[in-house]
Amino acid sequence: MEGTPTLVMLSGADEYVPPRVLEAAHDIAARLAGAMGPSAKGMVVPNARHALDGAQEAGIAAMVEFIQGRNALPPCTQILEVVL
Repeated sequence: MEGTPTLVMLSGADEYVPPRVLEAAHDIAARLAGAMGPSAKGMVVPNARHALDGAQEAGIAAMVEFIQGRNALPPCTQILEVVL
């Protein structure tokens, strides 16, 4: 996937994911993105349930930022909070 822009987006409150996995979501997203190469970015959408339920606007805003190439996404160790 190296060279292919890829956004690894995880839901921060996914009800189908065990709590211990959610606690490591930032690390998981960062590791997945790292394995995909330098054009991949990882992020966690806080308060988003499965399929971004409850945080669709934040997820969509992050996708738009990524697609437009603004490179505004923070490192995966930080929490992205989008205010619309």
